[in-house]
Order: sequence, then C-alpha cells, then structure tokens
Amino acid sequence: MQLATTHKPRTSALSVETLDMLQQRRELRRDANVRNSIEFAELCKTIRKAVQHDLQQHHLQLIDEAIRTGTLRRARSGLAEGRRQITTLGRNDGTRAFMTAEIMDIVRDFYESLYRSSQQSNTSDADDDDTSDVENDNALPFLESEIRQALQKMKSETAEQAGFRQNFSTIDHIHAVNELIEKTTEYNLPLFMVLVDYEKAFDSVENTSIWQALKRQNVPSNIITILKSIYRTSKSTIHIGDASASVKVQRGVRQGDTISPRLFTACLREALNSLNWQNKGINIDGCYLSHLAFADDVVIISHSYSQLCQMVKELAAASLQVGLKINIKKTKLLANCCSGRTPIKICREEIAQVDEFVYLGQLISFPRDHMRKIRCRIQAGWNAFRKYRQYFTAQKIAIMHKRRLFNMCIVPSILFGAEIWALTKVAETRLATTKRWMERRIIGARLIDRISNERLREITKIRDLVQAARQRKWRWARKVAMMSQDRWARRLTEWQPRIGRHDVGRPWRRWRDVVSKTAGVQWMQAAHCDKEWSWIGEAFIRNECD
Repeated sequence: MQLATTHKPRTSALSVETLDMLQQRRELRRDANVRNSIEFAELCKTIRKAVQHDLQQHHLQLIDEAIRTGTLRRARSGLAEGRRQITTLGRNDGTRAFMTAEIMDIVRDFYESLYRSSQQSNTSDADDDDTSDVENDNALPFLESEIRQALQKMKSETAEQAGFRQNFSTIDHIHAVNELIEKTTEYNLPLFMVLVDYEKAFDSVENTSIWQALKRQNVPSNIITILKSIYRTSKSTIHIGDASASVKVQRGVRQGDTISPRLFTACLREALNSLNWQNKGINIDGCYLSHLAFADDVVIISHSYSQLCQMVKELAAASLQVGLKINIKKTKLLANCCSGRTPIKICREEIAQVDEFVYLGQLISFPRDHMRKIRCRIQAGWNAFRKYRQYFTAQKIAIMHKRRLFNMCIVPSILFGAEIWALTKVAETRLATTKRWMERRIIGARLIDRISNERLREITKIRDLVQAARQRKWRWARKVAMMSQDRWARRLTEWQPRIGRHDVGRPWRRWRDVVSKTAGVQWMQAAHCDKEWSWIGEAFIRNECD
C-alpha cells in the first residue's frame, strides 16, 4: 500500500540576483587570467555581502512567519547553518578512518553493539511461541481507542515517578528537592543525595524486561503481543553522506512516539519495586522517601551515609537486570555534611562528591543559593536573546512581533523554575534590570539617550519579568495546596521535622516565607477559596503586599 504524498518544492534562501552572480563567477573561473583580476576579486566580495544579506533576510522572514502562525519550532531547522558532515572518525585502537566506507563500518559496528540484546538467545524461543498464537488468530484488528484504553488501565505510577505523567512536571521534583534541602538545612539534619545517570538509558533497556514488567502490571496479553511484533521488526537506518546502512534493533525503546516513555518507566519501575526500600530513606511524617525519579533521572536520598551506599549498590544491581548501567562518571554525590568518608564504589569506580549539580534544569547546591539559580537563568535568557539578535535589532520589524517573540522565547528561558524561587528584593531588582537592558537593545536606545524606564515600558509593552515570576510562584503555591496527600511536593511542603534544632539568628529566606506573609500561615486552606486567593494574588503580583 502506498500513501499519496505531495512534495513542496524547496525555495532558495538566496535572491535571483545573487544566484546570477554565482553563475557568473562559475563561468569566470574557467579562465585563468580572469581569476587573478581585480574585477573577479570585487565580484567575490560583492557575492559574499549579498549572500550574507540574503541569509539574514531569509532568517527574518522565517522567524516572522513562525511568530505569526505561533509555530516557532518549525523555523529552527531553517535557521540552522547547514549540516555537518563526518569527515573523520576514530577507531578503538587509536587510528582514524577518513574514507566514507570505513566511517560507515565504524558507525555500523557501534550501533550493532549498542542495540544487540544480551538476553536475545534466552528469549527468542519464548517470543516465537507467543506470536504463533496471534498469527493463527482470526480476530478483528485492534482499534487505536482500544489500545489507548488498555494502556490507561495499567497500574498507576508511584508518587516517586513524575516523568511522562499527566498533571506532573519537572517542577514537582525540583520543588520537592528544594524543600528537602531547605528543611534539613534549617534543622541541621544530615542529608545525602546521589544523582544517578544511566548510560544510554532508552537505548539499552532490554525488551524482555519490558514485556515482563507490562505483564506484572496487568497489561492485557494481546496488547503486549502487538508491542512485541512491532519491536521484533524494528530497524534503524544510518545515513552518512550518500551511504546508508541498516541495523537491527534488539533492545531499547523507540524515541519520539507516545508509548515508548510509558514502556521505559514501566520497566524502570519494576527494577525499583524489586528493591526492599520501604523502611529506607528519610521519614516524612511516617512515610519514607528513598528516591525520586523523573523518567531515567533518579535521585537516591537518605539521612545515613552507610545506608545510602547500600542503596546505590542495590540499585546498580537491579538496574543491570533490566539492561540499565549506571554511568559512574556522571553520577554525583551531594551532601550537606563534611566529607572524609569512604567513597561509594561501583565496579571499582568511585562516585565523585560535588557541591552543586544541575537537576532537571535547575541548580541545586549545598549551601543552597537562590541568587545563583537566578543568575544562571538570566544567562540562559541572554543566550536565547543572542540567538534571535538579528530579529530583535532589525528596525523594519514591528515592535508587536518582537514583543511576541520575547514572550515566547526569552521569558520562558529566564523564568524556568521560578515557581520554587525564594524571591528577594535583590533578585527582583536583577530581573528588572535584565529586562530593561533587553528593551534598550530591542528599540536601539542607548543610555545617553535619556529614555526613562516608564517610556521603555510604553514602547515595548513587554511582559514584566518580576510580575511573571510572582505569578508563577503564586499559581504553583495554589497547585501545591490542591495536591493530594500522597504527592511528595505536598508532603515535603507540610513536613515539620521532629528532630534537629535551629541555628541562632535569622533563618535563611525560605520558599514559603513570601506565601505565608501574603496569605497567612494557613495559606493552604486559603488556596481552596478561588475568589479570595485570586484577590490576594493580584495584589501580590502587583507588589502591593510588601
């Protein structure tokens, strides 16, 4: 069966005049006397300027069209400056390959080794037995709605896993880790965390372990059989220049579809459930928090260093059973206690201890430093601003389109994770200053022009970063208050350690301080009243409560 397809002709980014000059230069190159002339050098100089101008105009048109349609993602491929070709590749013995055929052999061998299953010989017969019944079955094919309904009936994930789940996001675990660090620091409690990184997690998980996990989680056998038939014929094609090679995929999950994340998390959950961690970790009001997971990003947590060492080794052994291997070089240990202990070793390799680590896009550190988090996000915002600098500084682009691009790209880059910031006057001043500098770049104003901040806001009408950060935090506070009791973000927010002691003096700024000051100590109860919470929130966002 063939699908009806239409191919849209690709338009050139260069103008007709530039293409004509390029053709003229090709013809002149045939004459050796002309190549050394001044006219030829001037023509090359003119072509370089014309190509640069055409590409700049083409990029501006792509961004402008993307902003009008609201699909900025499609314009990113057009903004890429060509594709890089692999010209050389190193071998395991230290030598290098330069020919395309040799490079293709190295790449093919690498992916064949990556996707080769270590359990294939033990499970091939069992898989054949499963498919024989289906091939002889004369039942009607499954509908997409039936498959979706069967997947929805899968046993729900535990509270520790927040990856690829409805009503969950990275902010859940970022907030949980932030609250854990805040309260252990406030009450002088020991805290040890190991941030686990897996080597090629989605490509190395064994298919056999996936089917066993789905079976234990009560997924219908006919759905499992369909998935087996899909993965049994899975292949990957490698393209290097004009050469291509096909590699059979014997393990790993597909990346890019909707079901693969659920297959991976089901397999990882099976490995975590095999561990006897019910009474390990940190006691949070009677419930033990031993780990947090967002897809393959796992954090192991404990008050005891010896217990943490044992938990890491148990996780490494359980992960190997499903084909996952811990990357020791990228796995890090964070602790709020002094060092000097025996390092954790896995396969004779030590896990390094660090003072800070980027977890789910946010910087976590001992001691915690919210200002440093904000500085990192501001730097990310400037990086995004420079990426679209030609568009922001173009005088022919209407300010309304620049404003929309700023709100689509720059604001999310700066305010990612603002929900868990402990905002201070210094932090808000830094955000406001950053916004004003960007506004001056957009309208082409200089400090000597003496344009006031009020006039800048009237011209650009760009979203205020401080108000946007406050709004995000206020909305997140209400979401935490409305969470069920089994969510770790809610439990850790309400957690009051029974042991430990406060230091003498003023405590560090906490996440909940601003919320409690604005809505009262019983802010979780107040969040259930929509009108009252909205009224208080509007005053908080406008900075009328301080």
